[in-house]
Amino acid sequence: MSMLRRQVYMCQEHALLVWSIIDEQVRESRLTPEEIRARRKELSDERAVALRARRQVGTLEPEKSSRKDVDGWVYYLRVGKHIKIGFASNLESRLRAYPPDTELLAVEKGTMKLETERHREFAAIRAHGREWYWPKPWLMEHIGKVAENGSHTWCDEKEWRRRDTRVKATPKPGYWR
Repeated sequence: MSMLRRQVYMCQEHALLVWSIIDEQVRESRLTPEEIRARRKELSDERAVALRARRQVGTLEPEKSSRKDVDGWVYYLRVGKHIKIGFASNLESRLRAYPPDTELLAVEKGTMKLETERHREFAAIRAHGREWYWPKPWLMEHIGKVAENGSHTWCDEKEWRRRDTRVKATPKPGYWR
């Protein structure tokens, strides 16, 4: 049996970690199945005791709420010929990331759960990716209803409708050479 040998360089800490794992596996390989089960139960009990102690002392961070429960905005953008349904907790900074000629159509207060619901609701007209849709009448009707709340007018038009500010090249006349 030939073995491929390679040199692996590790710091002392990682070398000791690898050694301890291998050492434990070798020791376990000499144990009977009953002894292995007992050892694993001991380790899980030790971990549970340590976890409870950390919770009581307060060194363990409390469980955080799901990221999907964070309040923010579900927005509807026209980017080229597609509609994007997205979520942002900071709408202003998110809108800055879109290309010129992006138009903010509507905004509704919500969470990522609401965004996911909208994605499911309009899944039949998904153009590509997860958040891009064809501007079909029933999507545009929904966007119109959402736009009635006026939330998409929270800033002036310069802020939310990005226009291409690059100078367009004008062709020179034929005699210009």
